[in-house]
Amino acid sequence: MNKRFIGILAAIFTVGAAFAAEEPAAVTVEETVVVEEAAPPVTTAKSAPAPAIQNYNWTFIAFSFGTDLPKEAATTAVYGVKVGAPASGGPAPVYGVEASVLWAGSDNIYGFQGSLIAAESKNLNGLQLSLVNFGVDVAGIQIGIVNFSENSGLQFGLLNHIKNSSIPWLPLINCKF
Repeated sequence: MNKRFIGILAAIFTVGAAFAAEEPAAVTVEETVVVEEAAPPVTTAKSAPAPAIQNYNWTFIAFSFGTDLPKEAATTAVYGVKVGAPASGGPAPVYGVEASVLWAGSDNIYGFQGSLIAAESKNLNGLQLSLVNFGVDVAGIQIGIVNFSENSGLQFGLLNHIKNSSIPWLPLINCKF
């Protein structure tokens, strides 16, 4: 291996470890307490724990034979490549590439998601390429025969649908940001 490739891998390891080690911040909550009817209200500040953030184990390469086969496939964040034969998916995020034969279905994609038949995600930041694409919040591009999105995105295909758009159905191209 050449030195440049090793340097790039070291940078990826460092970024991946930084994402995995982040701790949620504390949230300050104000509470009003009334002592007596005649007394003015007293305001005190309490420090409450932040909402729970799911900390996933992570890896650079993941192989999946279904959404939960092996069990770790759905609950391991991927900072690299996730391959599904015939399918992949789950709630853990993918930072990089998710490629499957029949169905790619990880909830959070930051990069590329592709499949021969269908691709589905809740949060897509990047490119989704398949015959049929499904997304909720798409901050990127969907390319396929039929594309569906709930809130936003840029779509290229024969039939494109963005549910919360002023013109939800359009042929060839559709977009809402």
